[in-house]
Amino acid sequence: SDVCSSDLRTLSDGLGFITPTCWKRKVRNYVELNNSNDSQQIYAKSGIDLDTFKKDEFSNVGVKDPKKTTDSEKNTLEASLLEKYFDLRLFGGVLATGDHPANNIKTCCVVSPIISVNQVEVMELGITRCFSSKDKELTNKKLNQNMGSFNAVRYGLYKFTVEYNPTLGMKNKVTAEDLAL
Repeated sequence: SDVCSSDLRTLSDGLGFITPTCWKRKVRNYVELNNSNDSQQIYAKSGIDLDTFKKDEFSNVGVKDPKKTTDSEKNTLEASLLEKYFDLRLFGGVLATGDHPANNIKTCCVVSPIISVNQVEVMELGITRCFSSKDKELTNKKLNQNMGSFNAVRYGLYKFTVEYNPTLGMKNKVTAEDLAL
């Protein structure tokens, strides 16, 4: 592998590296924080069981038994999901898994690997927690201190491409508002 095992933010030649998946997460977070439009909800959220969204949507479109869905029902479900979820329209999704299988949605927005123009310096920064997270820690009257660290790149100029397929975009019902974000 070309990624250094000691630090996943750099390649072996010292260039910074960001995965397309990481960039998509940042786009999802931005959209979730900066929109109030019901048609720009986010499907792929951290800590959420994705099958739950499909289960709710199956119920909304009137599917009784998710294991015995017809192609027509799957198409109706896909249209309903695409209408609601910004990230499914642009980035697609693997929906044929879980207890509520549906049609997979192809991505119309492909992101290249994101690599810095020059080498980057990765800093390891220390963090300390000086507060209690549990009641029992407060009753013991002892200061609960935990230390940790995280890595950061102070400055890096990164280059990447985003390719948009308008044919798939039309199929996924991507709107001008989606692209403006």
